[in-house]
Amino acid sequence: MKKIIIICILVLICILTLTVGFAKFVKKLVENNDTSPYPQDWRDTVVSFGNRRIAILRGYNHELGRDDWTLYDRDIGCIDDDVYGYKEISPYVYTYGSNGYIKMNYENGEYDIFKTLNEITENDKAIFERLENKVDGKYPPKRHYNW
Repeated sequence: MKKIIIICILVLICILTLTVGFAKFVKKLVENNDTSPYPQDWRDTVVSFGNRRIAILRGYNHELGRDDWTLYDRDIGCIDDDVYGYKEISPYVYTYGSNGYIKMNYENGEYDIFKTLNEITENDKAIFERLENKVDGKYPPKRHYNW
């Protein structure tokens, strides 16, 4: 009789363990209801925007000995390979870098590149000026500017 009770207890423990494990598995499936056609962020992703098509990627420039940020479109590739700073104001991301000033709509992938602030509307110009003067926005860590 003792053996039967011990076997029943062991079977119940096994059933309980399997049930809890299955419940955790189902919960994880339900929570990961990701509809984006783009993969989860990569390890070099600083930030991604919208459905993750547009991202700021982190790299290291061995020649200059510093971290670099890249504005990257996962459909067409690199847009600016040396981003000095960015600011997100939905649905746009504003960046300035080696290619100039970029205003990108991350919902549809359209962007405008401006070489000087004179080409930009007043509202956008104010955003770029604040970004350039480091009043607003995000910037690469430990960047040494040689201007």
